[in-house]
Amino acid sequence: MSQDELNDLNQEGAAVKKKKMTVEQFFQQFNTLDMNNYGSWPWSVKVTCWIFILLAVAALGYFVVIQKQLQTIANAEAREQSLLN
Repeated sequence: MSQDELNDLNQEGAAVKKKKMTVEQFFQQFNTLDMNNYGSWPWSVKVTCWIFILLAVAALGYFVVIQKQLQTIANAEAREQSLLN
């Protein structure tokens, strides 16, 4: 391969760079969603939705299950201290 061919390849590779998505473009994607066709949603929107769902499930799990258990443990520790004294 000659030097000219290598230079041509380097120039073509440089021209293929992707544009960065702006915040406005990201939010614009939410306005064009088809709620009946989840598969047609842009990848960035799908990831954002899954992150929100994960956070909602984690928060719900904490407030419904874990917080009750922490309160039970705190009550048991207080009872233990009162019995030891």
